[in-house]
Amino acid sequence: MNRPTGWSLKAILLGWATDAFGSQIGTSLVAVPMALQMTQSGLSPQQIEARLLNEPIALILFLIVGLIFTVTGGFVAAHSAGHNEVRHAAASGALTLAFHLALISFTPRLPNWYLALGLLLVVPCSMLGGYIRSKQPTLENPDADNPPIPEP
Repeated sequence: MNRPTGWSLKAILLGWATDAFGSQIGTSLVAVPMALQMTQSGLSPQQIEARLLNEPIALILFLIVGLIFTVTGGFVAAHSAGHNEVRHAAASGALTLAFHLALISFTPRLPNWYLALGLLLVVPCSMLGGYIRSKQPTLENPDADNPPIPEP
């Protein structure tokens, strides 16, 4: 059976949406409990925002959560495409990168290390999701995770 070779815009957009919306929800789920704890200690909303955007532990957690959803977005793009999995995942990651670059001047000032890591890792993490999907067995390739052993 011949596999398609073209691009699937739908797959790329689904991967991007999974990454974008999942990252927003995931980081919110991390930020809200932290903010509530800071509220109880009497900090104002402006102080809470400043602390969350400058606290290394919070930023590392946000980065990890965001990149987990980037891997997930790459996986979704690859799965939706059904062919050229890593290529579709890379395109989804590139779209995410483009959005980050376009929005970077509109976001609160973040430390340079955070921005650099986030921008540098988005496409490789998305490709990792595509790679993981490409190694899963499918109806067309039931031995994807068990390649044949070459004979000596």
